Amino acid sequence: MQQVDTVGHMTQELVNRKRILERFEKKSKRYAGATLCTSLFFGISISPLIQTGASSFSTLLITPVPLMLLVCLIVLIGQMLNCKKKTDKKESEFETLRQECIDRLDEIMPDHLSHREKEAYLNEMEQQFSINLYFRS
Repeated sequence: MQQVDTVGHMTQELVNRKRILERFEKKSKRYAGATLCTSLFFGISISPLIQTGASSFSTLLITPVPLMLLVCLIVLIGQMLNCKKKTDKKESEFETLRQECIDRLDEIMPDHLSHREKEAYLNEMEQQFSINLYFRS
């Protein structure tokens, strides 16, 4: 990870990583929703096959809709897991930088700023970007 030495650079990097993290979280939720819907449709599409007693795997392969939904479900599960893994990585990167920012805040903040101005900066980061720099969590 590259060193960030000024408050402006660190703030910009935190905001960028937060936005990237939020994008990945939304994408992960979309995949989870699509997977849930597809599994529901798959269950509905195979329920007539189960009710008629045709529970063999060959019957599933003959009917195109359940087979297509099964393939989509497998692909969506793979995509969902991959996206979740990337989201966890992005969250870890963001948290690492946030922790570094909390640790180094006193040394990178300009000395001429008053306590009130530093407090205003921390409040702005919390309110505007939902980035908590007050304490480690």
